[in-house]
Amino acid sequence: MTIKLIDPITDPRWDKFVENHPFGWIYHLSGWKKVLEQSFNHMKGYYFALIDENDGIKAGLPIYEVKSWLTGNRLFSIPFATLCNPLISTSEEMTELLKAVMEFSRDRNISYLEIRTLFSTSLVQASDKLNRTDAYMHNYLPLDTGIWGTSICK
Repeated sequence: MTIKLIDPITDPRWDKFVENHPFGWIYHLSGWKKVLEQSFNHMKGYYFALIDENDGIKAGLPIYEVKSWLTGNRLFSIPFATLCNPLISTSEEMTELLKAVMEFSRDRNISYLEIRTLFSTSLVQASDKLNRTDAYMHNYLPLDTGIWGTSICK
């Protein structure tokens, strides 16, 4: 397997992969990339994909470079997404994707990476390259009641 940077807007494999992955959300789809990049010229998305021997996507990790004169350039799993689980099935897939992202960050002299995860946390934690925080806020809309809710998790 190999790691490739793909453009989800021009590569139809990406959205199909997201739709079939158990951690896939709207934030992972190519449309979200279009919205972010058209709305914010200081953000650019890079989609790392683990490609199998049949040229299919096995795992993926969208990363956005956010340029700021105030805080410097940083990498985020997806800006304005409450959660953005890496689209992985094993900790080995995360390790391979993370190696590529770390090399990418070194090439750009970026020292900050943030990955927001909930469902794939145990697979992400296997890496000794990341620091972890357990405090976060998640906003949600329960569809069964139609009332906005907020949950604070620790």
